[in-house]
Amino acid sequence: AGFSLSPNLKNSSGNKKSQVLSLQGHIEVQQTPIGAKVPGRIAKIHVKEGDSVQIGTPLIDIDSAEINAKIEQAQAGRNVAQSQLNKADNGARPQEVEMAKYQWHAAQSASDLAKVSYERVNRMAEEGLMSRQKRDEAYTNYIASQDKARIAKAQYDMTKVGARSEDKEAAQAQVAQVDAKIKEAMVAKEEANLKSPIAGVVDSVIIKTGEVVGQGVPMLTLVDP
Repeated sequence: AGFSLSPNLKNSSGNKKSQVLSLQGHIEVQQTPIGAKVPGRIAKIHVKEGDSVQIGTPLIDIDSAEINAKIEQAQAGRNVAQSQLNKADNGARPQEVEMAKYQWHAAQSASDLAKVSYERVNRMAEEGLMSRQKRDEAYTNYIASQDKARIAKAQYDMTKVGARSEDKEAAQAQVAQVDAKIKEAMVAKEEANLKSPIAGVVDSVIIKTGEVVGQGVPMLTLVDP
């Protein structure tokens, strides 16, 4: 590169005059190559060669199918986790409580009937009108019916009370875990939208819109003069 200087010189009469002084030299600039952080398809190029950029100026947007899939998967998991948390916080719906109550009453009625049947068969067995096997079968059915009634009553009580604190904490932890996955996926998506790390000038743009690039592939070069 040529440089022209105009120093002030004095002639023999003492008057100032201008004289051009030409020098040869070179300018060193710092080059910064910009590569793809994630593989994907070039969605948009925001700059062209010769453009001035500042720190944070958008350069290139990359559409990554892998990142988009992770975001959709994480959001679907979040909906499920939030649904479980809402159920734990709000308790069972009135219809579910009513259904549990009906099931308990039905099981209790079956248990009462099994008790009456056993008592009748037991009396007949003592009088020799019924075999001991039939009495044992009636007794077994009576005990099993009692157990079913107790289980149905416990389920009804649990439905009325709602989820325990441990269940609520577990549901909250699940939501937080899925939120962390969504945040991680969104950070990856943000990294796919490249921004300038320096203030400078776009020296060269290597890729084109629609082109598929791999991770680390150079896409453009910036210079800091």
